[in-house]
Amino acid sequence: MTKNGSCEPTPYVPKKARLLPKVLLGLGSVLGCLGLIELGVRWFLGDKVEWETRPFEPFFVSGDFYGAMSLEKLARTREGPRAFGYKNAGGIYLHERPKGPWEANGRADFLFDHYLSRYSARDADKLNDSAKRPLRIYVIGGSLAVGSSATTKEKTWHALLEQKLRKELARPNIHVINASMGAFVTSQERMAMEWAVAPREPDMVIVLNGYNDLHTPVSVGVAPGDPLQTGIRYAEAYDTSFLRWVCHHSSLARLLWKARMERRIREYGDRVLADGEESARISKGIVDVYVGNMKWLVRRGKQMGIPVLVFFQPWKSLDDSTVLPGEKPMADFARETASKIRLAMSKLVQNGSFFDLANIQSSLEKHYTDAVHLDDFGQEVLAGEIFSRVLPAFSKR
Repeated sequence: MTKNGSCEPTPYVPKKARLLPKVLLGLGSVLGCLGLIELGVRWFLGDKVEWETRPFEPFFVSGDFYGAMSLEKLARTREGPRAFGYKNAGGIYLHERPKGPWEANGRADFLFDHYLSRYSARDADKLNDSAKRPLRIYVIGGSLAVGSSATTKEKTWHALLEQKLRKELARPNIHVINASMGAFVTSQERMAMEWAVAPREPDMVIVLNGYNDLHTPVSVGVAPGDPLQTGIRYAEAYDTSFLRWVCHHSSLARLLWKARMERRIREYGDRVLADGEESARISKGIVDVYVGNMKWLVRRGKQMGIPVLVFFQPWKSLDDSTVLPGEKPMADFARETASKIRLAMSKLVQNGSFFDLANIQSSLEKHYTDAVHLDDFGQEVLAGEIFSRVLPAFSKR
């Protein structure tokens, strides 16, 4: 009713106009909830929702040198662009004047910096420059070669091997220098040999590997011989989707993305293992790559006039009693492929360059900390077995 007492009808408001505030309110509520969830994910999970592990380093590509972290954090690491003298100049990284000297093999120095390494690249170079150069054994391989799960540097198998050789040969100037990297496959070990080890003129090279080459192609969906994070790096370089952009800026989106990625990787592995023709093709590729890389390493040693000894590592799933039902297809695949590798390496067995460590599996049975790595006692068993194979070749030098 108006002031003059007359009655007028309520103005008509279109249905769409009445609906708009509700839609906006609902949308605002949803965005607010997502914002709160995003803050919660960041607060409680933090870096657990990151998926980056290493920069796409030009020569060695990937590995386990760093834990999961964002691209922003990776850019500030010792393998980031600043460490190599590059600075972002409006969309492209340009090289600035380097602070230190130029070194032909400097890109490989990170291999000596893992958390169980006892000799840095600088330490190794000092040994080379000493007046009476000591005898030096270099080690390349994956995480078992690193000594992962040992409680201290001194309890790693390579430290124990050094002690055993010094005592047995009564030579305190023997050094076992580790240039391994967790998650490395034989293609990367081949590069490590050429960039990190060969330039330092070693007296012997020990290669300890096998598990990563056998499991990586199926477990993360990469080609035989390709590094662990190849597929992730391809996505980082070539996936320009809006969803990918959102994932780089949202922990919640990244959490959902990771769940989807892990599901697809599992589905890939299940599909490959269920397809006899496909699994046989991948198995052959693994054998060809592994054998080809190991034969190259042994030949490279002959070129340098030094022995290169390859040790094919054991792992927990070799024992049927420890394999869970859901893991059996992968364990069977790895076991069958490993048998093919042993057969293909028979010539290297005859000339004393290839040693299968499956014979110490029973001694290691209770000393695995997971499927691959060994506790301190297991490190001692491993060191003792490698010592027995290294000593005859090393005594001749």
